[in-house]
Amino acid sequence: MPAAASSDVLIISGAHRKGGNTDILTEHIAAALARHSLSHTDIILREKDIRPCTACLSCERDNNCVITDDMQALYPLLESSRVVVLVTPLYFFSMSSLMKIFIDRCQMLYARRFIHKAGSDTRGRTGIIVSLGATRKKKRFIGVTLTADFFFRTIGIRKMRTLYFTKVEKRGDIDTVKDIDKRIERVIDGIK
Repeated sequence: MPAAASSDVLIISGAHRKGGNTDILTEHIAAALARHSLSHTDIILREKDIRPCTACLSCERDNNCVITDDMQALYPLLESSRVVVLVTPLYFFSMSSLMKIFIDRCQMLYARRFIHKAGSDTRGRTGIIVSLGATRKKKRFIGVTLTADFFFRTIGIRKMRTLYFTKVEKRGDIDTVKDIDKRIERVIDGIK
């Protein structure tokens, strides 16, 4: 789905594998949003040209990112969407490399908010981090939680909700998770 500023919810998927567990989970989230009559825009990071941050500090000096790629269209969506949902597989207690490169490129939004004091209104916005992995312990999502929390603060979101799925490893395992849709509903309930 192409980016559109009119959506209630921005879903950003950090899945490397097309049709894998993260994609299936993202479909469950989209279906739950539809049941709540919430419009959404999907950003599939593997389909985007997003290059790594080079630490040039242009954003701190000039309030602008000098890298010309697909991030330029995503910055306004990140600042205007009422709800931002990050969906990522767990990699070494953290996010996928696609998601981490994307988040690192939000240094420009950090500079805008905290250095140039020009961030967007933060009231009424919610961030949701959804992650899944083969681990059996939820405490192994701590890296995901910490990174997501600071990312959401960077884009002007103070309210964060988390949803983590353990024991999801083989393709299709997410479909065997008991009460998956109820768990998703609990996380998105009340964001209207």
